[in-house]
Amino acid sequence: MRKGARSLALRFDARDWKVLHHFLSFRSGLADFFGDLGFMERGAIVRQADRLLAKAQRVSAEMTWEAQLLGRDYSFAVHNVPWATGRGVGVIHGLRWDSRPVSVSAKPGHCWLEVWRVRDDGVGEIEKVVDLRGQTNLALDNGVSLEIRRSRPKGLAWTTELPKLISFLEEDPHGPVEIENSHTG
Repeated sequence: MRKGARSLALRFDARDWKVLHHFLSFRSGLADFFGDLGFMERGAIVRQADRLLAKAQRVSAEMTWEAQLLGRDYSFAVHNVPWATGRGVGVIHGLRWDSRPVSVSAKPGHCWLEVWRVRDDGVGEIEKVVDLRGQTNLALDNGVSLEIRRSRPKGLAWTTELPKLISFLEEDPHGPVEIENSHTG
């Protein structure tokens, strides 16, 4: 990243980008932070420093209280269901909780239960999302139990790199900033 004679190098691995992508997809007005950083683009792009700074500050504020949870990988085990045995990462459907159909999803930095409902027109939609990252066990209907597993904290580069980005932009928040992305691996 360059602004005038100043430059800043930030380093993120694939896990950092995945965690941020899932995190921002549920935050109104922040999902385009990826685009602002030009993550999917190769080479140099130009953004307005003040807009990038405002978004970076919002992302930082939102992430601060979740940093410990986002820094772990999550998986789940479903017990007492013959077709859903073992450890799971990804998504499992076909379970019930409080007489409602649910799905469970586990990813780096995230683990949640989606409660579904069927609309009058017969189309299913998510009614609510329950964050399971702080849970260890959840009793589902029909004697089914869900065990949530957490890895040891893996750290998250965003917790150290985002403050560097904010400080860099705060020094001169006006005018353009050039961002150069290099993807490796």
